Amino acid sequence: MSRWSRIADCAAEGFASRNKAQRRKARAHLLAEIARRLAGGLPLPPGAIEYARTGGMAKPPKSEARAKRPKRTRQSRSNAFYRSPEWRQIRYGALEKAKGQCQCCGARGGGDTVLHVDHIEPLSKAWHRRLDPANLQVLCQTCNEGKGNRFSTDWR
Repeated sequence: MSRWSRIADCAAEGFASRNKAQRRKARAHLLAEIARRLAGGLPLPPGAIEYARTGGMAKPPKSEARAKRPKRTRQSRSNAFYRSPEWRQIRYGALEKAKGQCQCCGARGGGDTVLHVDHIEPLSKAWHRRLDPANLQVLCQTCNEGKGNRFSTDWR
């Protein structure tokens, strides 16, 4: 086993440590070995400087990492859904059917009362029922916030 292999193995153990002082010591030891090799005109193994710089983990540049990662998340998927014309049409139909009043407490929409069209089974648990009129109920903001996505109570 070469000296470089022994130092790289020790550095890998140090980099894997949860102890910040051990990681710092491993990095300093590895950088000292790189400096010694450069000063002596000895060749460095491929990727040695990158290995020391990144703490034993070769990371792709940020621009590459962002390009590989898909940007669509569950949150952005539901935001796009709420902007869709299909949702707006189903939502309006639910508001008409409920005659503009909360199906839990009976509060009428308008003034200070804001009405929400709520999914009885939340989108996070039943995405396939997002446009099902049988899964919708009209609730005022207070009742809807109290329900959240924890309960599947049907107030109709």
